[in-house]
Amino acid sequence: MSKKSEGTGLGPTVLVAIEQNFEKDKRGIEDPYAEKILPLPMKLFVKTMNFNFMRNWLVKSSEKSLPGIWAGMICRKKYFDDVVVNSKEDVQNIVNLGAGYDTRFYRLYGLEHLSLFEIDQPNNIDSKVSLMKENLEKIPENINYIKVDFDKEDTLERLIESGLDTSQRTLFLLEGVTQYLTEKGFLSILEMIEKFPKGSSLAFTYVLKDLIEGKKLYGFEKGYEKYVEKEKIWKLGYNKDEIKPLLEKYELEINEDKSFVELGEKYVEPLNRNLKSTEIERVAFAVKK
Repeated sequence: MSKKSEGTGLGPTVLVAIEQNFEKDKRGIEDPYAEKILPLPMKLFVKTMNFNFMRNWLVKSSEKSLPGIWAGMICRKKYFDDVVVNSKEDVQNIVNLGAGYDTRFYRLYGLEHLSLFEIDQPNNIDSKVSLMKENLEKIPENINYIKVDFDKEDTLERLIESGLDTSQRTLFLLEGVTQYLTEKGFLSILEMIEKFPKGSSLAFTYVLKDLIEGKKLYGFEKGYEKYVEKEKIWKLGYNKDEIKPLLEKYELEINEDKSFVELGEKYVEPLNRNLKSTEIERVAFAVKK
């Protein structure tokens, strides 16, 4: 993963923190920790979103430049939360690959019996742990923090060094990460999961190859210009019909492969906020055969 991608971890957490300022019945996700672990300048920015007109302005501005990004982020967070809640009694470990500043392991209940692992680039891990220690009364003792670059280092080796038992069923989370990887980096993750026992699983998002290759932009022209052409941090995409045969090579069977538009019907439409989800991204859940 590129150094530039390190800075992308804070964006989703800022959005989640701002969501806490909406009325409860219109709030996309509940997260009491998001604002607490942000650096001070971002905390101050989130504070300005207490005002309705500021929130409305920000959401409209975001939607104008990156259509569907706000609802898409809600969908992503809610879907992965549901995966963790629905899987927590069937696995012994959960590994959050490219965890960024996600707070899932802190705010979801019933994870105390599991071994939890957060993996990301060194700067992100150092910053997050520091902010956690400053702003939370206690960090759960069953969370292990691991510094790794998926494109260059052996992730499995680092996990084993941190106490992960590869004979146990494990859930892997790869939320909003694959587009930042090289194909080699993503395939190395699939190769790693192949070594785990039957019943292990992987939830991951992927950006459509049409967008990455510039063939179809889905109204996401500014995002394509920013992430693909200018910053060159979005590298990898897949067509929907490529996912099933790819995962089968690594003994992973697809249970779900949904568009963010489909997820929006479940997670966003009930909020009655007139938000449309992004068309450029999908989410898949697969189980080791």
